[in-house]
Amino acid sequence: MSPEARGQLTERPLVWWTAEELAVVDRAVKALIGGRFDSVAKAVASCRSELLRLSGPARGGHAGQLGRAWLTVYRKFLHRRHELGVYEFYEGWTAPELTVLDRYVRLLKKGRFTNINEAASAARAELARVHRARQVHGRPVPRRSPGAIFSKLVRLARAAGIAGRRRWTADEERVLSQTARALLKRRYPNLRVAALACRDALARLRRERPGAKVGLARGLSGIRDRIGRRARELGWSWAAARWDAAGLRILDGCARRLVSGGYATAHDAASECCEKLRQTQARSANVKRSPRTAPSLRTYKTILTYILRRSRPMGRTVCRRWTPEEDRIVSSFARGVIEGRFSDAPVATQACLRALAEFQGQRRQAGSGHMEPRTAPAVYSRICALAHGTGERWPKTGWTDEELRACRRWVRRYVRHRMVRRLRPWSTVGEGLQEELERLKCHRSAEACRQYVWREWRRQRKTSEQSGRGDFND
Repeated sequence: MSPEARGQLTERPLVWWTAEELAVVDRAVKALIGGRFDSVAKAVASCRSELLRLSGPARGGHAGQLGRAWLTVYRKFLHRRHELGVYEFYEGWTAPELTVLDRYVRLLKKGRFTNINEAASAARAELARVHRARQVHGRPVPRRSPGAIFSKLVRLARAAGIAGRRRWTADEERVLSQTARALLKRRYPNLRVAALACRDALARLRRERPGAKVGLARGLSGIRDRIGRRARELGWSWAAARWDAAGLRILDGCARRLVSGGYATAHDAASECCEKLRQTQARSANVKRSPRTAPSLRTYKTILTYILRRSRPMGRTVCRRWTPEEDRIVSSFARGVIEGRFSDAPVATQACLRALAEFQGQRRQAGSGHMEPRTAPAVYSRICALAHGTGERWPKTGWTDEELRACRRWVRRYVRHRMVRRLRPWSTVGEGLQEELERLKCHRSAEACRQYVWREWRRQRKTSEQSGRGDFND
């Protein structure tokens, strides 16, 4: 292999930054601060283009045409700005911008916004108009990101005496304790509804008693957490409050019917339980004065979890053993995978499920009792276990010589293009090798192809290091 081709296949990472490269990065950082770029991404892209021109002749051919990865340049960009003493990219907040932010700080102090996030969102549109006006006059002003506006507003609010966290007053504590006791007495179906009611009560308190208002309004998440702690101190339990008496009756009825064979699977029981609870909630919403006091509807996954949990003590069997008749059926499909009558185990699983359903139907007609149907994951696992138990070569864990040659070709392509981010080299390697193996009548998953390429690349890399070469040939 020629030295030029060997340089293109090098896997050595570009670690050391030269003085010329650092000068390029420093110029890009200063240009961003000076307003030449309106975003960090554009500054990094320009920096990468200039670094690519430096690679090759200026680097003695070490980098080839690959250059630095975007993420590498971005990290060095952030590192160099700190070394230059710059902790904000757009360090100079102009007088018109500060005028806008000061006005929103005053509005915050008057209680016009619930929190600083709302004030920052409102200030963003006005700052955009300020930036457009300054661009019209010829001075480029970079756009402020939402995070930059929020951070600056937080600093200004603290300087104005508005604390992000403040103590709860005696009036607020009284409202909080009343809500926690009401939650304990089941006047609210869950903690979130109680927090909403407490927030409304605190808003009324601020309107009726201006002297009770201090700083900003309370956020819903803070109210919720504080009510939860206070209610738990009084003996409230989230698990005990999840189900009311009517919901538990429906849940236990479905669990008992599942144990007695009224449902084919636990999923069927959970689906019917979910529908009954939805009907109960609809009737309760028509009776109650406010929808907030109606029982909250559980998700399907929650209902399934409780069905499984409560039906176990009632006698529901778990992990039913495979009968000899079922094993004879599954063994025939496991043998079919080994002999090549099925392309892979998932295809054999679908055929085996149909055969097992037919067998169970014959048992019911003969009066031999009900058997819960097997799930696809259970059948797949059983097929694999029986196939491995034969001691024969399955699944095909070993790669043939033809597959290995194809793999090595894709290793070379990966090494050649692994620094070109837009080509998605890692994903392309797995998909490309999988397609090539399909043409060879070999069935490998894309993930398996990527992992084997990775192993082969590491093996070649280690061999190259042991032989003393700085790169390796494939």
